[in-house]
Amino acid sequence: MSGQVIGVIAKWSVVFTTLDTGASEEIIAADRVDILNWRSVAIQVKVHEHTLANNAGSIVVRAIPATWTEEVPEMVFLDTTFPVDVVIDQFVSSPAYLVAPLVMAGTAGFGARCFGSLMRLVVVGNRTGAGTIGATISVELAAKDA
Repeated sequence: MSGQVIGVIAKWSVVFTTLDTGASEEIIAADRVDILNWRSVAIQVKVHEHTLANNAGSIVVRAIPATWTEEVPEMVFLDTTFPVDVVIDQFVSSPAYLVAPLVMAGTAGFGARCFGSLMRLVVVGNRTGAGTIGATISVELAAKDA
């Protein structure tokens, strides 16, 4: 079994200071990330530091299955009903290392929802109360071919 660690987002500071209570904001951090040739993929989020406290909210690193067609290559088709979320909130220590596996095509049962050839990575800020919502993160994929 061979594997590889794929850097997706280098150390990046993300801040959601302008959100109203109850609001969220989504930032596309990486699009059309090729995961076709891997049988096993896990998203690894390193939280270098964060400012989340007092139920201010959360930051979610979300992987979304994506695909495209040769007929319309500029259009990306997303399956937003089946994301994989890594949640950073006030209860996550700083620094921290969070990992979540992706369900890959060919490894799940018939009819199971899974990731195929591509994925989109978004970072979502959610405000639930007063306070700062910010973090410095980096994201990698741990991929194995068997």
